[in-house]
This record gives sequence, structure tokens and C-alpha cells, in this order.
Amino acid sequence: MSGYGYKHYVRIPLAWYFPALITLKLFCVAMHFDDTTDKCGNLLSNCASLKNLTLNNCRIVGGRSKDLKICHLGLSNLTLEDGGYNYVNVDTPQLKNFTLINFPSVHLVSAPNLASLHLEDDKDKHFGHPLKVSADLLHLEKVDVCIRCSHEYKYKDYAQDIVCLLQQLYSVKCLTLNSELVKLLSSSVELISDQPSPFTRLKSLKIYPSDITEPEVTMSTEVKNFLLDSSQDATFTLVSHEVCTT
Repeated sequence: MSGYGYKHYVRIPLAWYFPALITLKLFCVAMHFDDTTDKCGNLLSNCASLKNLTLNNCRIVGGRSKDLKICHLGLSNLTLEDGGYNYVNVDTPQLKNFTLINFPSVHLVSAPNLASLHLEDDKDKHFGHPLKVSADLLHLEKVDVCIRCSHEYKYKDYAQDIVCLLQQLYSVKCLTLNSELVKLLSSSVELISDQPSPFTRLKSLKIYPSDITEPEVTMSTEVKNFLLDSSQDATFTLVSHEVCTT
């Protein structure tokens, strides 16, 4: 279901009933919210068979709150992109794949079977914290984190958020980071210099430049230790600008 653009949203009803629906993609859709009944929080309750959900540029209208709750027992694949909410709670015990693109203030409450996480976070485009994880993610196979933050006055607080996020992803086996994230960590080494490396199961670490117009980044010893010290047998790949342009 798609609206026409940022100012022309399609509005969906307070309740709908699609018990056989497997895949739902909403783009530029306005969801009603009733503070007294928390109807928006139950948006998926009548979609018992849902496996795949994408929310792109969706908004909440009505009510005082702009918080969103995504609760579903059977959801396997979730994509959230360009959100506009105060806070988002994700409670999806069967979730396998999670993609999060410029969607701040998401709290992953439950996803014990999560295997793949793709996160893109552009701090220059939005306010709010990156992904927060309170669940144990014991089956993470692959994580790809790409961040952008060109304003140095934001570095300290944002670096703290990123360090906390990486510590919560301790069980990952294959980790991919962009070089701007490495630059961010290198600018705030005091946050990690006394911290043990959280990645005890890491098999491979890849660092690549997401913007080849920026100067190449040199990884500090503190950052390398934070990422690799607990998995010294992990394969480490540092992609150069030259490789990206060939």
C-alpha cells in the first residue's frame, strides 16, 4: 500500500482483518492512533499469518503519542525506513532478519532468534538515538552497520550510543562496519580504551568506505583492540578506496 508522497499519505482504518496476509509493505501511509484504546499498537493483531513487514515513510496521526508498537508472534522479516515517531518498541520473538534505515529511537525488546541485522543511521538527517537492544541476541550470524555523522559537535554522545550498540551485538559472527564508524570510535577512544572486546564469537570483520570522496580512515590501536581482541582468529578485511573504485 502506497501514498503519493510526503504530503499525501494514504490513511488506513483503525482496525483491519487480513488473517491470511503474509507480506505487508506500507509506504507513505498514515496510521490512526487512539490514546484511549492504543489501536495503533494493535495494528498487526488481525494479521496472524504475517511474515514480512515493511514500513517506509509512515506516520501516526491523531492522539497525543507518536510512539509505535510492533508486536507479532510470527513475524520473520522486518524493514523500517525513514520513520517519524518518538519511540518504537519491537517485540517479535520469531524475527530472523531486521533492516533499519534512518529510523531513530527503536527499542528491540524481543528477538531471540535474530540472525541478520542491517543498520544504516545518518545522524545528519534526524535526531534521536540509534537502535537500542534489551534482548539477548544469541544467534546473530551477520551484522552490517553503516553510520554517518559529519558534525563533530555530535560526536561524543553519538559515539557513546554506538559503543553501547556494538556491546549489545556481542554474539555476532560476521561484522561489517563502514569506515566513518571507525573514525567516530577513533575520535572517542576514551570510551573503549578500558573496555574489553565484546565480540567473543567473531569469525570475520570487514571495514569499508561508504563514501570514497572522504579521506581514508586509519584505525587506531584502541579501536582494533575493541573489535578484535576477544576473537583474534577472526578474518580481518580492510577495503581501500582503490578497491571500491575498480
